[in-house]
Amino acid sequence: MAKAPVNRTKADTLSLRVSPDLKFGLELLAKLEERSLTTIVERSLRTTFYTKIVPFQTFGTRLDPADYPEIRYSELLTYIWSLDGPTRLFRTVAALPGTVTVKDVSLIELITENTYFDGEDRIGFAVTGSEHDKLLSALMDIFWNGFGGVNMERIRRNWARLNYVVDEAFATGRYPENPAWD
Repeated sequence: MAKAPVNRTKADTLSLRVSPDLKFGLELLAKLEERSLTTIVERSLRTTFYTKIVPFQTFGTRLDPADYPEIRYSELLTYIWSLDGPTRLFRTVAALPGTVTVKDVSLIELITENTYFDGEDRIGFAVTGSEHDKLLSALMDIFWNGFGGVNMERIRRNWARLNYVVDEAFATGRYPENPAWD
């Protein structure tokens, strides 16, 4: 008998608190469907991602929703997601500015205000020929308005250091005067 293929994708652990009645409901549903609690939660999240319509968010510029097709959260996630942390950061800030954290804003600030990271790269979304290309292109144009671009190679080489500098700035209340970039 052949073995099932090995799942090479490492799952992340999610720890959360839920009300006792919700936990009971999830456990009961898992038993009823003869599935794991993880499978029930993942399926529920994917259903929510698929049904959630994302409202337009921009940096003060009004986009007329009538000019663009509605986009579901699951579709937007496929455009934003990248294994590359800096790419994911720029895409998230451009597409969903209302969701960025203080750390995200601090990273963008540190990168865009440090001439070492100046460059010609303007991270965008992969053009797929979909009906959403126009919307995603408009969001990226709004984001990059005012920035000349960045040097993604330098950002990637210094990604861990950038995160460390921001964490240190939170602890000390200021950025170091001359952080050592590679």
